[in-house]
Amino acid sequence: MLPITTGGSSVRGAVSAGVWHAAIYDVVVFSEYQGKGIGTWIVRRIQEANVDVIVFFRPGKEAFGNKLGLRKMKRAMAVMSNQSFVMRRRY
Repeated sequence: MLPITTGGSSVRGAVSAGVWHAAIYDVVVFSEYQGKGIGTWIVRRIQEANVDVIVFFRPGKEAFGNKLGLRKMKRAMAVMSNQSFVMRRRY
């Protein structure tokens, strides 16, 4: 288990050993802490586990993923429990 924590309770998570894939459902950092490398640290820490990583970003945040070596996927499909909300947000 690779813990992903900070001194506070704002960032929590883990990647379990022996897994092949990891999914990150958005990387969110409070605005006062943005630009300090926290989001990059979170994704890099998971990448160190040597697993395939899929990250779901909000529209407009692709540059952050590109900076980390992530590449846009050609195909994806989903069904959401609140489809109308998802469509309004253009996810």
